[in-house]
Amino acid sequence: MRWFPVGTEPVWFGLAYLILAVCAGFFTHWTNAMLYVWLASGLYVGALIVVNPRRWPAMVLAATVADFAFNQIWDPWPIGRMILAHAGNTTSALFGAALVLHFVSPRPTLGSVRELIGVVLLGGVVGSIPSALIGGHIIQQMTPASPYWENVLGWYSSDLLGVVLVAPLVLVWQRGVERFTTWMRWQRILEFALLLGAVTAMTIAAFYFGWLRQTETLSLAYPFTIWAALRFGLRGSTIAILVTAMVAQTFTALGLGALGGSELTASQKAIEIMVSVGIFAIAALLPATVFTALKIAQGRERIRTTTMTLMATGENLSAILESIVTGVEAELRGARGRILLANEAGTHLVLGSAPHLPSFFNDAMPGTAIKPDSWVCGAAAYTNRRVVLEDLKTDPRTADTYELAERAGIRSCWSEPFCDSSGRLLGTLAVFFAQRRHPTSVDLESMESAARIAAIATERKQLEQQFLRAQRMEGIGTLAGGIAHDLNNALAPIVIGADILRDVPLDAGDRQVLANMEAGARLGANLVKQVLTFARGVEGSREILEVREIVGQIQMIAGNTFPKSINIETDLRCEGVRVEADRTQLEQVLLNLAVNARDAMPDGGRLTIRVDSRHIDAQQAGRHVGARTGQHALIEVADSGTGISPDVIHRIFEPFFTTKKVGQGTGLGLSTTLGIIRSHGGFIEVDSTLHKGSTFYVYLPACGAETSHQPLAASARAAGGQGELVLLVEDDQTVRDITRRALGQLGYRVISAEHGVEALVLVALHGSDIAVVVTDIIMPLMGGRELIQALQRSSPYLPIITVSGFDDQSGKIDTHDDLHLQKPYTVDGLANILTRVLQSKRG
Repeated sequence: MRWFPVGTEPVWFGLAYLILAVCAGFFTHWTNAMLYVWLASGLYVGALIVVNPRRWPAMVLAATVADFAFNQIWDPWPIGRMILAHAGNTTSALFGAALVLHFVSPRPTLGSVRELIGVVLLGGVVGSIPSALIGGHIIQQMTPASPYWENVLGWYSSDLLGVVLVAPLVLVWQRGVERFTTWMRWQRILEFALLLGAVTAMTIAAFYFGWLRQTETLSLAYPFTIWAALRFGLRGSTIAILVTAMVAQTFTALGLGALGGSELTASQKAIEIMVSVGIFAIAALLPATVFTALKIAQGRERIRTTTMTLMATGENLSAILESIVTGVEAELRGARGRILLANEAGTHLVLGSAPHLPSFFNDAMPGTAIKPDSWVCGAAAYTNRRVVLEDLKTDPRTADTYELAERAGIRSCWSEPFCDSSGRLLGTLAVFFAQRRHPTSVDLESMESAARIAAIATERKQLEQQFLRAQRMEGIGTLAGGIAHDLNNALAPIVIGADILRDVPLDAGDRQVLANMEAGARLGANLVKQVLTFARGVEGSREILEVREIVGQIQMIAGNTFPKSINIETDLRCEGVRVEADRTQLEQVLLNLAVNARDAMPDGGRLTIRVDSRHIDAQQAGRHVGARTGQHALIEVADSGTGISPDVIHRIFEPFFTTKKVGQGTGLGLSTTLGIIRSHGGFIEVDSTLHKGSTFYVYLPACGAETSHQPLAASARAAGGQGELVLLVEDDQTVRDITRRALGQLGYRVISAEHGVEALVLVALHGSDIAVVVTDIIMPLMGGRELIQALQRSSPYLPIITVSGFDDQSGKIDTHDDLHLQKPYTVDGLANILTRVLQSKRG
């Protein structure tokens, strides 16, 4: 909690500095003794540690004015001597504060023993040296007979005690780790007043009656400082310690107590007081620091325990994240927290939990883009580094949203990203404050701790969801495989029949009907394959492909089928960009994106496809699942359509999610696209503005080598067969009949069987006359696998071609990988594979 507005620190500091200096002057005149503690030095060091270093010149100016004003009030020194003394004080304060900020913490709060020792050693023990050396020289000039090093030690002890007593007080009251609200109840105020009264009375009595020696007298105050530490934390302890030290100094200067009545010189008394009061202050501050650190650790452990309990009891992720946010808000005074989670594509952050932020603030930013120029959380997620904005009003990244933040009562924001165990971004933890505020070291530790807990909870819940999804997908895959078999068997006669009817003389109208039938059958077959790809994962044969060639083919398809109102442009100037990929799957990715772009432009527009090469660094790769660093091929698919609403952009890659009307989309296009890209080691990003269009960025690992892709010979079907005998084994009568006719037109003789048992009988009857076997996999009585095993034992050199209505991976068994046809296949496909097999057999 700050006691004055930001920006007015120098004024209040200068006033406080002058008051302490005047009180010191009054003390020396009243007691007619040497000043043992220069409190202004501790105020100087503490104030420089607290304020922003950019304001140090103003603080130095304020101290200069205060020093010279004090010099005019109490026994003025010559101006040269005064300048020298002030230069020494300022040098020590700047030196000590710089050491603390550099070596201890940029925002210390005394929330740990390390910070306490660092402030005392660096800010006091080391920092006071320049001032003491200069001060000793000044006293030497004023009293030449006095020993120089005693003068140095006297000045040094005065400054050091000021730092030990006042600098911690400034830190814990201006930047404390404790909640000040606990002091606002009158019972607490009364208890603290009784504490101060008791410690003051005990110290006065001990000194007045001379019960013990100096160090032993101060030890009587320890029970009261422990009481202050337990009940009032660091703030209570620093006040109690300061009061006790001032009473000890006053009564010693008045000649009371064991030390006051001794025959020691003033310098020797100063050294004795430095040792006794310094040890007392540090020994009394240590318990308070330890208790505070324990309370902070207990708060963090409470968050961790609560989170683990919720996870163990099966609570949903939203409830777990809300518990974490509430715990952070309890630790950070005046904070309101929010957790955002990265979407599956790693392009946007979506709301995870924000229980105490206004709903209109969360609703206004449903999907924060992960970009360098994005809002606080988006920038933190992009860089994977903490982002701290002390004042949203002055940051250009928040210019568009500042009015909204101001309406929500938000002035500053800190955002901490968190990742899973592999380094993949999971989300960000953000805290908001109503005033300008910069985090302390304890604040940052609290955020880091909460972010780690959020990462553990999010990763575990995501793994649970992935496991459940995998189980569902396994069931869907099994179901889809059975459906696909039947659907492909139903579509096969249409596809093969359309191929056969191409050679039949038909008028234009009949040919159009035939083309529509064939297109519908192929669309159904592709849809089945798409469902299987999504349900069972993505695999396929890989080859080195020229990206420009694939994009050129997509441009040709889109140009022939898309409405003329859509202008299709390509930028293929980047040559030599190659990837190792499955051709069909890569074409499917680009076609899906192009079709989505077409649907986003119902009234026409511009579709642009660009090919480029980009180097991906570790930072960008870390934001996407499975991505790796290195050179990548970049394919941009951009449209000038309706764009994607921020409300749903984070969901576009979810399976079965679609914004299209019923019957116009399956919701599998982008989810399948994402699966294919990830299976190739790449990733995808999207950038969209409502009513201005969308751009999808497809990144695939680039490949340097090139191998040519050899298309199937166009003359294979024309060559046909030469009367070779083909054994066709197919349980579906419709497919069997249409395939027999196709094989007959290709010039082959055909015998057919309904299942494996009947096929073995035919092999036994016809023997070596059979040139090749074409068999389905799933059949009654004896399936294709059992048939192939029997044929390989009895006729090991008989070529076998497998066909299947399942996906091609399930159809591949103990045969050559190329000897498989996926239903529904075309007559050209059947002709090509038969020609290749028989040519190989003749060779």
